[in-house]
Amino acid sequence: MTAKPDACGVFIAGEVAASLFGQSPTAFLQELRQGKYAKLVLTDLEALRAVAALGLPVESTAGAAGAAALPAATVQQLMVDRRRLDLLQPFKLALLKLASQEAARLMARGEYESALPVALDAVKQGKTQQALACFAEDVYQCALEYGPRDPRTSLGYFNLGKARR
Repeated sequence: MTAKPDACGVFIAGEVAASLFGQSPTAFLQELRQGKYAKLVLTDLEALRAVAALGLPVESTAGAAGAAALPAATVQQLMVDRRRLDLLQPFKLALLKLASQEAARLMARGEYESALPVALDAVKQGKTQQALACFAEDVYQCALEYGPRDPRTSLGYFNLGKARR
């Protein structure tokens, strides 16, 4: 089963294997190949250069064509299945912080439409206060740029109300 990366990004399978579960990347990948968990193969040259520059462990069986990566939801499911619940809450908080930082970065660059899905992802993670802060910032920035009655600003009002439910 493969998956597309979401706003919270992906994690290199070899790093997850070694750092979280103390397992060799090759053995870990064999388990992933059984199809129980969503994974993807990164083939983008920029992503592969970043993996190499960071010195992240990769599985030798993936070959030079790419590096196996896991969506955040897969990493969470692996933590549950392997009874590493002690890591689950800190991982979720780190994902929320990452989503909030990404939304703030996009809003600072004026990419409000791109920031919206990231802020909505924070809502899905159940962290209403952080999501409200992102949406409030979105409304503020849109109101400054387009005016408080512009349809682009009203979307922010709608999302503020949606997050409050």
